[in-house]
Amino acid sequence: MIPLLESHTDKRIVAGETLLFLDEIQASERALLSLKYFCEQAPQYHVAAAGSLLGVAVNREKYSFPVGKVDELTVYPLDFEEFLWAVGKEKLTEEIRCCYAESKALPEPLHKSALEYYNYYCIVGGMPEVIVDYLNHNSFLTIRNPQARILNEYVADMAKYADATKSVKIRACYNSIPTQLAKENRKFQYKVVQRGGTASIFGESIEWLQSAGVVLKCQKVEHAFIPLKAYQEFSDFKLYLSDTGMLTIHSGLPAQMLLMVVA
Repeated sequence: MIPLLESHTDKRIVAGETLLFLDEIQASERALLSLKYFCEQAPQYHVAAAGSLLGVAVNREKYSFPVGKVDELTVYPLDFEEFLWAVGKEKLTEEIRCCYAESKALPEPLHKSALEYYNYYCIVGGMPEVIVDYLNHNSFLTIRNPQARILNEYVADMAKYADATKSVKIRACYNSIPTQLAKENRKFQYKVVQRGGTASIFGESIEWLQSAGVVLKCQKVEHAFIPLKAYQEFSDFKLYLSDTGMLTIHSGLPAQMLLMVVA
């Protein structure tokens, strides 16, 4: 593999110095399996791999994942604190942390500023591409393009990594999330997805969305005791999109509504 990559790129790959980065690794079973042999036979090379919907793709294609040979790291959208760092508000994050640690309120001007940026975060979200667009253009209009593209890619992946029947169910669950969250009900309702819907019909679709990292599943607990998993009520849960910006655009919520929100 090393000689082939060198020939293709016309660059020397030096053990211990060159980083090999295999992107969208789920698209190739041989690339995925190569991680095992890099670990066992060529540990002197530095190899990093990235893949979207990796868990879904591996399960669907029945790939043999090199368990124990790879250090795994799940990457999430930026949270609010990381968003503040990205927009150059490190001092504000320090003040928020300090006030939280000392159990005291933020001074009113800082509190107002933090709420303003929180509203920005609800619109922009934490997808790196969207944040870069926002930083480059300082506009809530231009970010709609990368956000819409990501949403379209979500839908395309549903068709790519699921058969036709399952992808229809996955899209139905995904599209129902804004409606589910807008209702007063305290749990995800299958009948909102489709009249007569049940867990046996849509349960697998929800697991797909969760494995893909598209949604976050918030499980209700019967008691707030440790360990929480021992007190989960498996039939009672809510689904949230994993990114606030994606939820905003998927809901069709106008940005000006969030900008007008005050404490």
